[in-house]
Formats: sequence, C-alpha cells, structure tokens
Amino acid sequence: MSQSRQLAAIMFTDIVGYSAIMSEDESKALEVLNRNRTIQKSLIKKFQGVWLKEIGDGVLVSFTTVSDAVFCAAAIQQACENEPDLKLRIGIHQGEVVFENNDVFGEGVNIASRIEALAPPGAIYVSAAVYHNISNRKEIEAVFIEEASLKNISHPVKLYQVNIQDKQYLSKLLDAVKDTSQLQKQWRRPLVAIVGILILVGASIWWILNPGAASSDDSFRNKKSISDPTANKDVLTLPPGPRIAVLPFENLSNNPDQEYFTDGLTEDIITALSGTDLFVLASGTSFRFKTDSMDILDIGEELGVGYILKGSVRRDLNTIRVSAQLLDVTTGGQVWGTSYDRDLTTLDIFALQDDITVRVVGTIADASGIISRVNQEELQRKHPSELNAYECVLRSYQYVESHNQEDHLQARECLENALKMDSTYVDGMAHLAYLYREEYQHGFNQRPNALNRAAELAQKAINLDPMNQNAYYALALAYFGKKEVNDFFIASEHAIALNPNNSQIIGGMGVHVALAGNWQKGISLLEKSMVLNPYSSLKPWLYFARASDDCLKKDFSKALIEINQVQLSDLPLFDIIRLSILMEVDQEEKAQTKLKEVLSRNPDFIQNAREELEKYYLVNPDLIDLFIKNLTKISEKIY
Repeated sequence: MSQSRQLAAIMFTDIVGYSAIMSEDESKALEVLNRNRTIQKSLIKKFQGVWLKEIGDGVLVSFTTVSDAVFCAAAIQQACENEPDLKLRIGIHQGEVVFENNDVFGEGVNIASRIEALAPPGAIYVSAAVYHNISNRKEIEAVFIEEASLKNISHPVKLYQVNIQDKQYLSKLLDAVKDTSQLQKQWRRPLVAIVGILILVGASIWWILNPGAASSDDSFRNKKSISDPTANKDVLTLPPGPRIAVLPFENLSNNPDQEYFTDGLTEDIITALSGTDLFVLASGTSFRFKTDSMDILDIGEELGVGYILKGSVRRDLNTIRVSAQLLDVTTGGQVWGTSYDRDLTTLDIFALQDDITVRVVGTIADASGIISRVNQEELQRKHPSELNAYECVLRSYQYVESHNQEDHLQARECLENALKMDSTYVDGMAHLAYLYREEYQHGFNQRPNALNRAAELAQKAINLDPMNQNAYYALALAYFGKKEVNDFFIASEHAIALNPNNSQIIGGMGVHVALAGNWQKGISLLEKSMVLNPYSSLKPWLYFARASDDCLKKDFSKALIEINQVQLSDLPLFDIIRLSILMEVDQEEKAQTKLKEVLSRNPDFIQNAREELEKYYLVNPDLIDLFIKNLTKISEKIY
C-alpha cells in the first residue's frame, strides 16, 4: 500500500443548491453534475492539479503550488458565470496531508472542506496559509473576512476571499498553460507516486525512487502531457549517487517509551534522503541492525554502502538532545557529527522531529553538503575522460562551489560527452542547462544563444521527467536571464514545490525571487536555505539580498553591515553595491581605496557596471541608477 506525507494545496468545490435541483428535476441535476465535471476536469488539468475524487456534488483536488490552486479556482468560477444552474463555492487550504491509494487524508483536507462550506455562492475562500503564499501577487485581490472556528479543528483559521479582477490576465494565463502537463504533488524530486515497485537485491527489499524540444519562447507553456508516471522507461533505474544506510537511532533516555520517537526520526531521515541522489537503503534493511552488536565497518561491508548515518536521542522532562554521526565505511572515520539541543516546553515533539530531519538531510545530502564535498575531493584525482555520467553531475556541483571558469568548462564538456552516450539522462540535461545559463550570467566560456540553449534543454528534461527539480531550477534561471519575469515566477514556484527542503535550490531561487522584486520572500528562502545547510555556498547572497533591500529602504548604515559580511569575491556585482553603500554613508576615501583594488584585478569594471547590474536587478531601475551614480562619483575622484 503506497502512502506518503507531503505539503499540498487542497481545493474543495461544491455546487450551490444541488440538492434542491435534484429534488425538482433529476435529469437536470445530472446534466448540471456532468457539466461541472467537464469544466473542472479540463481546468484542473491545465493548472497541474490532480482530480482526487467526487463526494456527492463536491470535488476534492490537490495541487503542488498554492498559486496553481488559486488561479484554477478563479478560472473555474469564471467558466461558471455563463452557466445559470452551476454556482460553486470553493475553499482552498495548504497543509500537510497523507496521500494513499489515490486518496488524501488529514487535517489539511478537513480545513479545506470547512472553508468551502463558509464561502458565499460564486466565491473563493482561502486560509491564511494560502494567503501568505499569494499576498505578493498583484493580480490576486485578497480580502480578510474573519477568523473562524471550524468544526473538529482545534485552532481558529483566518479566512480570506480571493478574486482576480483582471479577466484579461486570467485569459492570458489560461492560454499560457493550455497544454501544461499534469504535475504530481511531491515535496521530493523522485516519483514518489510509484513507490511500491519492489526490486529484490540479494536478500534485501529496496524502495526505488526515480530521481528526478520545443522553442525557448513557448516550450514551458506547451509541455507534453504525462498522465502516467509509471510509463517512464526509467522508473526502475537505481539512484546514481553514493550508497548510504541509516541505522536506527539509539534511545539513550531512561524511558523505553521514547522508542517511538527515535524510530520515527530514523524513518523520516530515510524517507527524506530518498528524495536526493543518494542510494538509500530502505528502513526494512537498516532496522535489522537495531539490536545487533556488529561493528559499524562490518555492517557497512555487509550492506555494501559507502556511508553510514547513526545517532542517538537523550530526553528528559523538558529538553532533548539528538546526536548524529556520518561515518565513511572505507576508512572508519567520522566525516561529520553534530548535536541538536531543543527545549520541549516551546516545541511540539513532531515539529522537532521534522526540524531535525531537514537539518540532517540538508547538511549531509545537499548539493553543497558533506557527502558531495567528500566526493568532489575524490573527483579532483580523476581525469575528466574517466568520469561516468553521475560524476559529471558532481562536476557541476563542484563548479557551483568554486564558481570559476575552469571548473565550468570541465563540467560542461563532461556533461555534453555524457549526454552523447545517454541522451535521456535527465539530471545531466538539467545540470547542463544550468551551465549554459551561466555562460550568459557570468561570461564563462561563452558561446552563442546561451539562454535559448538553456531553456530548450531544461524543457526537454522536464518533458522526460516532470518531477525533476533541477530541470525546473534551470528553466527558471533561463527565464530570469531572458527577463521573462512571469514565466520565471511560475517555473520557480514549481522548482521550490518539488522539494522545499533542497537548500541549494531554494537558496538559489531565493536570490532570484528577491532580484525579481519580491525581496522579503527571496530573503526568507535564503534564510531557510542557511538553516538547512550551514555549509551552503550561497551565504554571501543572503547578505547581498539583505543589503539590497536595505538600500531600497534607504537604510544604508544597515546595508553596510550586511555587505561587509561578504568576503572578497570575484563577482563585480558585490563590489558595485559595496562601493555605492560606502558613498551613501560618507566613507568616500574608503570607497576610493576599494575601487582602486577592484580595478587592479578587473580593469573593465566601471565600463561593464551597468550591464552587470541589469543582469540581476530586473525590476529596480532606480537602484541601478543609484549604484551607477555613486560609482561615477568615485571614479571621477581617482582619475
């Protein structure tokens, strides 16, 4: 039985007065019901939703993103305006739910149902969880209604009525998503909908998870429809990355009843790691060693893994300590270890479990995480011609860390050669699309039409695997480079939703969401990324984003504190903003000294400054003008 827990946007719709229609004319009621199905199924598919079931005249639907749910609801209500007997109430909530056998359960479903019942005919009511995700969208009007006590829900829920006043915008949006494929709603990148396929490897049972060209102008809007993910020929492909086993965490508390927490934490970490490139042994295999006294290295050898994650939990009345260690089986050495101390008086035990899970997984399995770093050191000793396809992907991660032209070229050539050998390697396509985009963004190893090549290859990857987070990430960045802001936001939302705990991608999206005008959301994504992976290479971008936001608010003293936390960088962008801030806080002499330092390593810095800024700040021309004005003032003083 396939079961998964995930964050989803749940939509409930209900036909107003359907019982009265049924009592008066059954044949007419059936016509209304069929018309409702026709309208909703078509629009739900267009907005990447999944029709889960009908409950009488009500419909239960799930979406990966909140914006898809809201736009779909608005489109449904607009379509019903010309249907005299078809008036709907719609309620939407975002929350954690359990998907099992094409059905969905949980408090999130109940809240959506209760919200729908309170909506007036023709209206769309949403919860605060939905509102906070759409409050930055200018096309969506949201009005606070009330804080309601809902039946069988333990806490009050704030209700908002949403509407899209600009019907032309909605029509354009419908055209843009006309052939969009039906995406499934998982927070992880692999096709979790197909968990349940069993492969026998020796005596073990493994859960196998599949990891994740139209023209560049309209390919994103015209994706192939993929309704059956099991039709993908790569469903049985084993994860390509290093093999790891998570041993059951040890309960060091005096109370044996705490075993449920340690076992649950272990299960959660295994499940979350399965959403990465790592080859993770299933819990059924790992839990065989719960009471075994075998040496760690012997366990590793028996299981055929390169890494073992182990840990312990010690809990008293008010506090809890969770310790974790990552061991390299080949050397027996500890690669990483840490402890998490928490106050149980201020934190729910299951929220704590989730928090520790995402921190552990982000730290060891992220693209900038511990295992990736260890593997990159091994790659340094190999000639590129010896690298297999997955190792070429690691080359691209290495470029993300080093951010230099040589690593970019090596990774690009490696992936291009790998795709000649296997033209369907989706992760390879996604990472190569990202590297093509970098040709434009940073001028590394430039060739013509970099952004078009990036968009086309990312779209090709999405057509092969609509659940590939890296492909949506590359597509979003290509649209950002092309200054197609609306398409960027749509692709970025998909990238984030496919795994909101992938620190590298949510951090990268955070940078660009901020630069596209939503500074607060972008900074929040970057801050979450740093929590998930304290080793992230994106930390300078968090300070940069905060400094930029402070400049917009004219708080230059605060901006200087933020930008001063960025160490010497090869990125001219950081130098430009630092110099401008120094001028704004009357540190002109220091600004002149800094500019001379920059020019000594980058003689074309001043003449390229505006072009550099325009690659990043898509919607803040006043900020660009301010930076250029201050840069001009400094340069006039030193020439």
